[in-house]
Amino acid sequence: MKAINIRRFATILFLSLMVLPLLCQSCNGQAENKRTADSLFADSLRPKTKLKPLVQPKKPPMVSTSDENSDGVFVLEETMPQFPGGNAAFGKFLKENTHCPEEVIRDSIQGRIVASFIIEKDGSITELKIVKSSLKNKDGGPIPYDSEVLKQCEKEALRVLKLMPKWSPGRIGDRVVRVKYCAPVLFNQPKPKSRWEK
Repeated sequence: MKAINIRRFATILFLSLMVLPLLCQSCNGQAENKRTADSLFADSLRPKTKLKPLVQPKKPPMVSTSDENSDGVFVLEETMPQFPGGNAAFGKFLKENTHCPEEVIRDSIQGRIVASFIIEKDGSITELKIVKSSLKNKDGGPIPYDSEVLKQCEKEALRVLKLMPKWSPGRIGDRVVRVKYCAPVLFNQPKPKSRWEK
């Protein structure tokens, strides 16, 4: 009885060792055939000749109307509006013209007020408003939204941004467009340490 069981086990083992490589080879062949079929299908979709547009565009293509809101204000454009002198000049302008309220300096309050505005086609600023206020006390806790200090900082941020000179407007191709822009006004930010300080 034991001899019969051993013989059956040996036969099953021998057959499985013989059949397993054949199955693997068959699977590889099917995968290769699938890759070939897929590449043939993709090739059949490609045009045989390069198609030429019926009408040659004379101007660069305009962005879709999804980039323009109902007021004709763009968020995405080809040429961004620019502060006179560039971003470095804009940062310098904000730093030199922002006056921290006394309470901010006295209580070591830090943070920023983010305002949004629209740069019109002539470079002037309209629709100036505060979109985010994040001031923190010296312990890192947030300043409440109804605090007088926060209101003073928001008022100061709006005052400084109203002082800005006209920007060079945004463009899409050769078309001048209105652009929505956001800018942070920093309050009582610590000076960055040099790499030599510890």
